Amino acid sequence: EILGVTFARVLFHQESEFVCLAAHPVRLLERDLICGQPEPETVKTVYQAALGQPAPTLLLRTSPEIDENAANALLLDQAESLALIPLQVDARAIGLLVLGEARTADRAPLDGPKLQLAATIADQAAAAIKRGQLYAEQQGYAAKLETQVAERTRELQTSESQYRSIFEQAAVGIAHVSPDGSWLRVNQKICEIVGYTQEELLALTFQEITHPEDLD
Repeated sequence: EILGVTFARVLFHQESEFVCLAAHPVRLLERDLICGQPEPETVKTVYQAALGQPAPTLLLRTSPEIDENAANALLLDQAESLALIPLQVDARAIGLLVLGEARTADRAPLDGPKLQLAATIADQAAAAIKRGQLYAEQQGYAAKLETQVAERTRELQTSESQYRSIFEQAAVGIAHVSPDGSWLRVNQKICEIVGYTQEELLALTFQEITHPEDLD
């Protein structure tokens, strides 16, 4: 709207495809501006050429290098002129801002000042896309980390369950004792050996149930 053009589209370049991420307006005259789908093969070379240019590429409906099929795919059947402005992120072109102008005034509808403003808007759009990509990467990393933590937690819980089962069902007495002699954990077999219940044993110390002569 700031530029006063008939329509605007943001194309993202990924591998060999150009995909429309956003369009305004969504409906243009008798045609819908479809988002989320790859652009037709007939316009890929046009987009690819514009992507490699340091400045906006201006196309006219009457441009001899644009045949009817390409013109329709580029929406030049709805506009008199088209500007393709590269979206640059970290000195790398990631897509195009496409502006279409239907007016046929004597002046060029997409003139120098308008293209300069469009280039500024393209830089802002590229920065927004970059932020979106970083956010998506962060979300993906966070989700992956969460999955790894959950898997590790399940592994530890399984390991703890197996250890507890071995500890409780062992045929020999097993106990965990603190440095001061307090019983921290005892299994049933050691309770049977020393003649105390688990509750009684945990309330005592190793020294209290050991003959004084055996403590030396």
